[in-house]
Amino acid sequence: MASDEAAPAVADVEVTAETITAIGPDLDTEGAEVIDAQGCIVAPGLIDSHVHLWQTPLRGAAADIWAGEYRSTVLPRRAFFRPADVYAGAAAGAAVMLAAGVTTVVDFCHALAGPEHARANVRALRESGIRAVHAHSLRVEEPGRFERDERFAFARELQQDEFKSGSEDLVSLMLAPTDLHTVGREVTAAEVELARALGVPMTFHTDYPGEVADLAGRDLLGPDMTLVHGNVVTDEELDLLAGAGASLVVTPEIEVGMGKPFSTLGRAVRSGVVTSLGTCLTSLVEMDIFAQTRLAYRMQRWIDAEGERSAGRWPLRRYDELRLLDSRRVLSMVTIDAARAIGQADRIGSLEVGKQADLILVDPGMVGMSVAGPEAHLVQSATRADVALTMVAGRVRARNGRALGIDHDRLAADLQATRLHVLATGDLVPQM
Repeated sequence: MASDEAAPAVADVEVTAETITAIGPDLDTEGAEVIDAQGCIVAPGLIDSHVHLWQTPLRGAAADIWAGEYRSTVLPRRAFFRPADVYAGAAAGAAVMLAAGVTTVVDFCHALAGPEHARANVRALRESGIRAVHAHSLRVEEPGRFERDERFAFARELQQDEFKSGSEDLVSLMLAPTDLHTVGREVTAAEVELARALGVPMTFHTDYPGEVADLAGRDLLGPDMTLVHGNVVTDEELDLLAGAGASLVVTPEIEVGMGKPFSTLGRAVRSGVVTSLGTCLTSLVEMDIFAQTRLAYRMQRWIDAEGERSAGRWPLRRYDELRLLDSRRVLSMVTIDAARAIGQADRIGSLEVGKQADLILVDPGMVGMSVAGPEAHLVQSATRADVALTMVAGRVRARNGRALGIDHDRLAADLQATRLHVLATGDLVPQM
């Protein structure tokens, strides 16, 4: 499912240690612990390619705002986050994601007032048991505090101290360069150079016209880059992304809910850009990647239909071409394509022998599975409430809507403490 080679429709999945070792009907279960998945969909673990987990304690803080208001209302509150607050947000966010079927998350952490904030974020992700990418922000949040040279030095230290290669470590490192429109070209080039010197991939927001062309024109664009949003990226720039092997993350609820354009997804897919999905702002939307797949699918169909109507071709005379973005393609955006984007497609993203045992069980419930098949069911019918089990690297991390091995009461108390501390700063905080 969501791989180049489909698994059998009805089969057992054998897991040894952290690896899928066999897939097929009627496997020998003698001496094995058996998880009864009768009637369930066994699917690859879902991947959320872009989220800011530090905002988890600020649930609803971005409600009813437009895109232009985010930078003056929600984002400045990060100045008041202590390391313990960053930890609480990441720990709680990871627990929610695991319960909702997400086995891998790219956590774009740009609430880093100092080195201990970063270490707290990494520690929370690691202790949660989720597979994660700590996307380490290089953005200077407040003049005179954790300046760029300090951030560069700490990024080197962080890689050396906190991260190691190999499947035994579920948390890996990305660098998150500063939003390109807020700094000069020299800073951007230096941040890209740092990432490549460390041998780690990059992810950054791109919300302003011409950014992709500018990167390409300076020979900075490459396969180690994942751009986020891209609402104003042109068709020519999408061709540049595809040619460079760079990837794109679309966050459907954020684009639509905050009044941004939603014109990039279908164009990116048709240009051959590796495209994935993310939830982005936990201060606005729920951590539910199923909601993103459903909205992405429905919105793109509406956009395609509008194009047909405006061209006088309704009803859908280009139907075969417009079917490019079907359920299977959308599912791949939160499985194998997302894995490709973070450079881990050889380990995760599909149910294949030899890959890590990152998988979920989705219970279709009383009504049963969609007659259109499992891919259509997962994209168009399933919700996070249907996730019966989440497994990461062969270990069950959540059952029936609840993450395992976590003190939920303590975590709820920590979140409330963070919320009260940060909101006590008032509504008017300085723009950074």
